[in-house]
Amino acid sequence: MSLTSPFLLAVVVALAAILPVTVIVLWGRGPTGIPGRLLRLVGIVLCQLLAVGAIGLYANNQYGFYNGWGDLVGSRTPPPGRST
Repeated sequence: MSLTSPFLLAVVVALAAILPVTVIVLWGRGPTGIPGRLLRLVGIVLCQLLAVGAIGLYANNQYGFYNGWGDLVGSRTPPPGRST
């Protein structure tokens, strides 16, 4: 799946829209005590990460900051015809 693929953007946006609703619906139904609080915290953090990720993917698709996953993580491929 390409970093600039519309499908990836659609999946992340859909998850960013669905996960907060799921967290709200399941808020009082989970375990109580420390495990319940940790589970809720993880849900909130995932919601935030998906929202920021969706905005980042949209901005990358619009402005072309990174062309692919290799550009994003900093791996370089040798030019054609050269061996490493």
